[in-house]
Amino acid sequence: MQAKQVPQTQYFLRWVFGLFWVVFFTLASPGCSGLNPQQEGTNPDGGVADYTPPAIAPPALPPATLQQRACPDKLVTKTSLSFTNTPCQKDSRQSACTTGGCQPSKVPTTASTAPSGFFNDCSKPEILCVGPQGEVKTLTEASQKVATESAITTVLVARGVYNESVTFQNVQRALRIVGESNDAADKAKGTWLIAPKPTGTAADYAALRLVNMSDVTIERMVISGQGNGIYADNCVKITITNNHHTVNLRAGLWVNKGQNVTITQSRFVKNGGQLNTSGATPYWQDLDFGIKIVGVPTVDLRDNEVSSNGAGGVWISSDSTIGITITNNHRIGSDDNIAITITNNHRTTLEGNLIHHNGPVGIAGYPTKLASCQCPQGYFCEGGACHLALVDDTNGKQSAVGLGLVLAGQSQATLRGNSLFGNDTGGILIHSVGQVTFQHNALERNGVRPETSNVRLADYAFPALKMVSVRDTVTLEGNLIVDNVKSGVSIQQSAKAQKGLSVKASNNHLGGNGRFLTGERNPVGNGLMLLASQQGPALSFAADNNVFRNNGRAGFASEGSVSGLLQTNLFQNHPFRGVVVLDTGNAQTQIRLAGNTIDGARGFGVQVYGGGAVVQIAENAIQGIQPVQQTGTNLEADAIGLTNLTSKATVEKNLMTNNTRVGLLLDNTAAEVSNNAIQGSQYAVITQKGASVTGTDQPLAQTPAQPLPNTKTP
Repeated sequence: MQAKQVPQTQYFLRWVFGLFWVVFFTLASPGCSGLNPQQEGTNPDGGVADYTPPAIAPPALPPATLQQRACPDKLVTKTSLSFTNTPCQKDSRQSACTTGGCQPSKVPTTASTAPSGFFNDCSKPEILCVGPQGEVKTLTEASQKVATESAITTVLVARGVYNESVTFQNVQRALRIVGESNDAADKAKGTWLIAPKPTGTAADYAALRLVNMSDVTIERMVISGQGNGIYADNCVKITITNNHHTVNLRAGLWVNKGQNVTITQSRFVKNGGQLNTSGATPYWQDLDFGIKIVGVPTVDLRDNEVSSNGAGGVWISSDSTIGITITNNHRIGSDDNIAITITNNHRTTLEGNLIHHNGPVGIAGYPTKLASCQCPQGYFCEGGACHLALVDDTNGKQSAVGLGLVLAGQSQATLRGNSLFGNDTGGILIHSVGQVTFQHNALERNGVRPETSNVRLADYAFPALKMVSVRDTVTLEGNLIVDNVKSGVSIQQSAKAQKGLSVKASNNHLGGNGRFLTGERNPVGNGLMLLASQQGPALSFAADNNVFRNNGRAGFASEGSVSGLLQTNLFQNHPFRGVVVLDTGNAQTQIRLAGNTIDGARGFGVQVYGGGAVVQIAENAIQGIQPVQQTGTNLEADAIGLTNLTSKATVEKNLMTNNTRVGLLLDNTAAEVSNNAIQGSQYAVITQKGASVTGTDQPLAQTPAQPLPNTKTP
């Protein structure tokens, strides 16, 4: 019997029907997407179909006062220090806020004049009056009288201009030199001591020299001229109060050796530099600091203004070894290659000082607009003039100029209630100090020179607060650190440390640091960065109740042998990572994250990459993690990423919501994963490159046929 012919249309329908079932069973297969779920049936959130996330309450947030952008006295309620003005607005442009910021309330803003009757006691033997109506007419004559008449303890100086360079020396009794007015705006009203141009090149040339004095106070005078303002050598006790040191060619105040220096209610403005106009392009030279103190065990600076000084604001060191002289301009070594001895009896306190716009650009006194000029080697062009390169790397050693404050070699450094704003390179460098207490300070827009190109800012990017080789402890409490050109705080433990440094950070607001350079070369700008060698003792830390917001790279970052606790912190809107921990130490170190909120980041909410530390991540809320790039396939956008860890990690009771790619990515890492709530991600848990999971959340794990992209932090 002949087979019945089947029409061509029926062949076609049978072929389509067969193809439908092939596609159906292929799509229903667990391995269709390149993933191999360990339990059948996935839902759109990347979990299993019958997965019900546990109910987890979000962790507590830092206090509401700390979440606002406000001066330190508004962030915390337990400080007696006070500020005027307000910080720059959040997310304001680079050029939108060039002055202002938080200002300590006790810094003088007006001239001070002596009360009536100032000269009433000139006839007394202990009082010597200087001026047109005085017993002597010049300070040079006064110094001679003081040297020969031991009864004199007070020198009163009338208003007027004294063009002199005068020396007081070998006075072994308390001596006060007091001016009638420190009015620096009007030479007819102020008591001005101005050093004339010297005939030689002596480094200690000054308007006022104090040598081998026992106890001397300089008060209510304007000090200026063609040398240092005041130079003091080997004086037991020096007090500077209510003075104005301005337009000195060299340092406003240089103290070399002695026992005790106290500076209060004084101003140091536009010292340490001159504009050389002899060539085709003007350039700034002979840079120096507003205040320079070397080899003095006890230093106390309170309620002063230090601004627009050529090499930087304040330099205090136990000796002069950190100064690297390049073409007679002061540079400060800023890395671990500089050996500085910590002198155990040296203690420095700064409280309530305003230190702003110091550095080669700051002393120029004009906005740094882009301009074309031919500069000598080691200089750069801004504002039509050449300025010394702010950061120099020579033979592996980094040095800097244009810092607000440099401290080195002290056993204790205490900084409270200070404001550092708009210094050329960075706010503060602390090098080789035993203990650092840093409380209720404001660091804002340091290194952010307005109208400057981002490429140039990137060349000289420097942390707002950089600590190198601190020996014992660092306490950071109640500080506002915002909108600085690079990291807010960078702490580097010495590679030669014999014991681990201890860092405690609480109730700080760190935001917008590095944000002006996002997209320029490699990302910069962590809120808090901790660095330690992978060998040797671990740096230990505890960071709680801090707010990290929109820093240019990450909120918290560490690299090397670092061990400690991040707890109850808020991380918001970081463009690369919320928290990143790289190249951890051995199994004796531990990294624990507990009760933190990470709200918005790119790449990873938490990334731990490499090393042997024991990692515990518990009871955190992580949400809204997006890819760094807008185009690409399966790019990193994960709540938690753990990679190449040799110790087993623990991830439990975390709330991971609406993270674009993965809740938990395990790459070549073993972890105990239990009782986490993972929702709104493409995949709940990914294991790849030999990673393994135990715990109650093991059924959520999926293994891709091809590993998902997993980039070490940029």
